[in-house]
Formats: sequence, C-alpha cells, structure tokens
Amino acid sequence: MVHILLSTYNGEKYICEQLESIFSQTYREFKLYIRDDGSTDSTVKKINQYLTRFPEYAARTQWIPNEKHENLGYMMSFWKLLESASGADYYAFCDQDDVWLPEKVERGINALEKEHRENSSANSYSGQPLLYFSNFYQCNEDLSEKKEGPVYSGNIKFENVLFYTPAFGFTILINENLRRLALGNFDHTGLPHDGWVQKVAAAFGKIIYDPTCTAYYRRHDSAVTANNANKLSLIKNWIQNEIFGDSMRETHYVLEHFYQVYGSRVKEEEKKLLEVYAMRSKGLAVWWRRIWFKEVLRPSVGGRMALRICFLLGKY
Repeated sequence: MVHILLSTYNGEKYICEQLESIFSQTYREFKLYIRDDGSTDSTVKKINQYLTRFPEYAARTQWIPNEKHENLGYMMSFWKLLESASGADYYAFCDQDDVWLPEKVERGINALEKEHRENSSANSYSGQPLLYFSNFYQCNEDLSEKKEGPVYSGNIKFENVLFYTPAFGFTILINENLRRLALGNFDHTGLPHDGWVQKVAAAFGKIIYDPTCTAYYRRHDSAVTANNANKLSLIKNWIQNEIFGDSMRETHYVLEHFYQVYGSRVKEEEKKLLEVYAMRSKGLAVWWRRIWFKEVLRPSVGGRMALRICFLLGKY
C-alpha cells in the first residue's frame, strides 16, 4: 500500500488536473491524503467537487484536518501529512500543480521492492531506509514546452546531499523504515521534508535514482526558456540567495540539527563530515578544511566553486 501525501495552498488553477493524474496511475493500491494549508481561494471547494463527481476516488481519499485554518508553510504541512498518514508500506510526496505520468508510482514501487528482494537475505538490510526518486520534465504553465531535468550517475552518498538535494520532493517515494527514522521524536520546524529524508536515506540506507521522467513539473513560463537558464542568471541567483540571502544559514541550521539528532548513530565517516560542516566552530583549521574540501558537495564545478567562495567569505 502507498500513501500519497498532497499538501495544497491556493492551488485552485491546476488542482483538478493533478488529481486526475493521480487517479490515473497504473498502480492502484494507494490512498490519497490531503492537507490544505489554509487556502484563501477555492482549492478545497474544487477538490470536494471533484471527489463528489467521482465517488470511487473519494473512497480512496482522506483529509487531514486543519480546523483552525492554519497556514504552517509547505515544510510543516508535509511533516503533518507524513506524521498523520501512517500504516503504509510506502509514501509519495505530491505537489498541487504538477502532473504525474501514469506509471510514476508503479516505477517507484517496482524499484523499491526490487531493492528489498535483492537485499532481504543480507544481514545489512535489517530495516534499511530506502528512497526512490526519478527524473522529470520541467515545463511551462500550459505544459506546451518541456525539457528533462538533471541526470545523475553513480551512487548518491551522504557527502552529495549535505549542500545539495538531488531529488525534487514530488519525485520521491520512501519506505516505512525511512518514514519512521525521519520523523523521530523532535521538532521539525525549519527542516525541509524532502531534503531531510534524502540525508537520512544517504546516511542510514540507500537512495535509488531512476533516469526516466515520470512527471511534468510546472513552472512559470519564463523559468523554462533558454534565456533564463544561462550562467548569468545562475550567478545572480547565487549572489542573492547565498551571499546576501539566508540560504547558507538555513543549510547550516539543517546540518546542525541533523548532527544533534543522528550524530551518535551515523557511521564514523559521516560523523567526521558532520563535525566539519555542522559544527559552529570558527577556528582556522575548520575554516581551512571547508574551503579546501575534497568531497563532491555539489554536482557541478561551478556549484562547488560557489560553495568555496561562501566558506571563504564566512557566509556559512
């Protein structure tokens, strides 16, 4: 059984199209959990109207109550969903304005179950947290233009997810072992759900990548044109977010929290990495180690150079 976790907020424009793609999945053993994060438009009304038209879909859907009409933000809304929608073998994160291709869930389940079969007899498998993610099509608003997302090669290790999140949330499926370990018993405020489960899977289990595109990722029209994907645009965003913005501080907060929660349980290699990048030490040795890091902390040369500059300027 798969539980699909859908968080909505002012998504009236495309929510029905997303619902249609969910209920058109070739894999049928799923239940849809929805939590609305305090929408002020007709999102909830449109979902209810859709489910009224299709009673067979309504029977496979459950609302997570938000009686106070709270707006928690996307991170805490997904944490609420993950906490509330227990009892499945697998869990899939779902955004409100994308479109899933019919075999999206089935491909993820097949990959996770294949990993389970191949390792179930091995002592190393005992309760292994698993995460699957796929490639996707990046599209404009009406889905008339599309291009494939980034392709990854090789195993994704813990060092690869410290300062980078290869998996987009809507492409992720996780197993129950990963859900339990990621939830734990601690405050999740300020912790992106998708980045967190990737770090936990890389540290304690395995991340499985599927290069097949399984969804349309809808973005603003200008975001998918060639002119907006140039290097100048990337440099501008890096300066705004990492040099003058809060991006690096937010990353440090997540790693510091990860070390506090799991530091005593990770392998020695991962612990040493966390001691370098999660601690608040201002010592020269740590500063020097960060600048001249040897790990593949980001996939591109430009991304790693940008990270070195942030370390050099003390923006972390």
